[in-house]
Amino acid sequence: MNMKKEPWYWVNDNTRAFMARGYLVGDQTTEERVRYIGEFAEKTLGKKLVIDMEPQGDGKYEGQVWRPSNDKVYYGTIALNGNSMKLAGCVAGGLICSKQTWTRLK
Repeated sequence: MNMKKEPWYWVNDNTRAFMARGYLVGDQTTEERVRYIGEFAEKTLGKKLVIDMEPQGDGKYEGQVWRPSNDKVYYGTIALNGNSMKLAGCVAGGLICSKQTWTRLK
């Protein structure tokens, strides 16, 4: 017998209060949002976001980045500066880029 178990998602009053501060989308309930986040995490957990980055000097790297929201891989760059990492995924040979800044946790 091959039965797929449904994942369990848990919420409490603290979760509901946190989500109510701007993390709900449209008329989504806390329970719906937590379920969506959990399902998204299950699909992406353990996957590499940054792929085959090669050093270019001065804290800069080039390679590929995976975008979980559409499951596509793009040309990517990283610029490291202390505890800050600027990550970009680009199309059209780097002319159009979506950028994020990440901070290293201590």
